[in-house]
Amino acid sequence: MNMVSDMKGEMKTNLKKEGGSNILALYGNKAFDYLVTRLWDQDKWVRIAAADALAGLEDLRAYRYMVTLLGDQDPDVRFAVSVSLGKLGDARAIRPLESACHDRNYFVRQGAGESLKRLYEITAARGWQRGKIPADIR
Repeated sequence: MNMVSDMKGEMKTNLKKEGGSNILALYGNKAFDYLVTRLWDQDKWVRIAAADALAGLEDLRAYRYMVTLLGDQDPDVRFAVSVSLGKLGDARAIRPLESACHDRNYFVRQGAGESLKRLYEITAARGWQRGKIPADIR
């Protein structure tokens, strides 16, 4: 095994066992690309931890990857992503989260609703009115 494979294996083990914060502490922002690939891992707990860790990076590039998981087949993943999108703080998530408020799963709806409250507060603090978010953000 080479060094990169060893590091990725170690990162996945840490991600699954200890969650995203451990990956960030060990690898910092270099973890972004790795975490994005883990969003499509077969193990739902790895997908959940990756979404949480990406939100913790506060890198808005993560939005376009994370938002796709609102359509994941597993409600636990959809819930975690709805919460993580709120933590990320990207106003582009408002419309997808509004749709997630109609998810068939109660917890997904609740997570999306809480994230929307947070995003509405963020956009209000920036002086944007609901429904009048700049086009480049939508």
